[in-house]
Amino acid sequence: MKKIFFPFIGKDLGGSHISTFLLANGLDGGGEYRAIIVCPSGTRIEEEAKKEGIEVICTSDTPVDRHSILHDFSHIPEKLRFLHRHCGHQSILHFNDLRAMQSWIVPAKTIGLPVVFHNRALNKFSYMKAKFTSLADHFISISDVCHKNIDFLPNNIRHIVSNPFTDGRHPENQSCTSGDAHCETENINVSFIGNFPWSR
Repeated sequence: MKKIFFPFIGKDLGGSHISTFLLANGLDGGGEYRAIIVCPSGTRIEEEAKKEGIEVICTSDTPVDRHSILHDFSHIPEKLRFLHRHCGHQSILHFNDLRAMQSWIVPAKTIGLPVVFHNRALNKFSYMKAKFTSLADHFISISDVCHKNIDFLPNNIRHIVSNPFTDGRHPENQSCTSGDAHCETENINVSFIGNFPWSR
């Protein structure tokens, strides 16, 4: 059975974590993969993942929004020990956060583990961000719009996967056309998705 590790470095939950939990549960249910969340201990990420029944391995890292490059390089030996201890030769590291990938990409590539980046970004990639992102081995985008942002990558290593699993636990959140939501079909459902810019 292949292990797929989903590393995070922060402490709070967001949309990327929730979608990762859905993906992890979907992969676990197939019997071919073993999904494992990797995160600092005592975080909401750990708590929620365990509530979802997902395997969690905690690190000794202090949860932060972003590590410095110096910190990441100084902790390469520690990350290597972690990967040697927990990863088999068929393991995969999966990221949807570049900050987490920054902390783990060098140790992963050092021992030859494949890295998948799940692209959710609507904004264009800067030159340096594009160069760093291209260190991953394979790329999955969640929409056509996101996919266009990584058109600097070869076509054979990037694919679109919009929704590989259906979440049957919450049928009330599905489309009215399915008949599960018990709502008036003549009503119009208006939704909005967008990124709000902020100064860094």
